[in-house]
Amino acid sequence: MRILAKARLYPTEDLDKVVGAIKALFPGIEVKVESSEVIGESSDPSVLDRFRDVIRSRRVRDTFEEILLRNWSAGVTWMDLNKQDATAGMFNIAEESPLGVIHVEIEIPKDEIHEMVWGSYGDRGEV
Repeated sequence: MRILAKARLYPTEDLDKVVGAIKALFPGIEVKVESSEVIGESSDPSVLDRFRDVIRSRRVRDTFEEILLRNWSAGVTWMDLNKQDATAGMFNIAEESPLGVIHVEIEIPKDEIHEMVWGSYGDRGEV
């Protein structure tokens, strides 16, 4: 598994806040800055633990699973997260945002997306 999170850094943005947002969403991810982009990358599945915890507590696992399945192609799925919400540690899907998005790609077989989203929290009947 490979997790990639990247965000364009706009001139009016604070680099530390964008880096902090990616690290807050995906603890343990390695972050680097290249040109005007902040890039986080990891092959450790535990980087997604916070993602699973947050979407579980907000009861939006079905929504995230649907998005990840819909966006899956050639072994990679993706989602765009609202960058501003991410600075507060929130996972909110963004279609567009004037401040840009955090684009997240996850290399994963399609048949493993359900387990990645639901993890060890049980079957679909669990809240």
